[in-house]
Amino acid sequence: MKDPTDGKEVVDRLFPHIQSAISAAGYSLEAMCESSFRKGTPSNPRGNEEGFGACLKFGNWSVAEPALIHAATQHGVIAVLAQKLHDYGDSAAPKIVSFAAFEAAGVLVRKLCAARCDNTRGQWCTWP
Repeated sequence: MKDPTDGKEVVDRLFPHIQSAISAAGYSLEAMCESSFRKGTPSNPRGNEEGFGACLKFGNWSVAEPALIHAATQHGVIAVLAQKLHDYGDSAAPKIVSFAAFEAAGVLVRKLCAARCDNTRGQWCTWP
């Protein structure tokens, strides 16, 4: 498979891993989550397409790909855990990851994943 050439193509490769982790837990994802992940939100207008596009100019996709896939998968896993925490005790709650749980997972993944574009070429994501 050809390496991505822009941020949209990077997200096209990563987002299915988020969705797969959520589906594996028996959950689905609220519709607006993908567009916010790609394009951002009014409070955070820089989406991942823009961010990954900037990183792609400095980094080497083949080196970064395994760590980014791991981070995307963990985003899905953490989103489900956040939703379960939110729904604790509510047995009638639908198995849908809300926008709030998805965003909370993204914040945690960004905190755990130190992105390096300027000084470390080729390695975008280093887990502590």
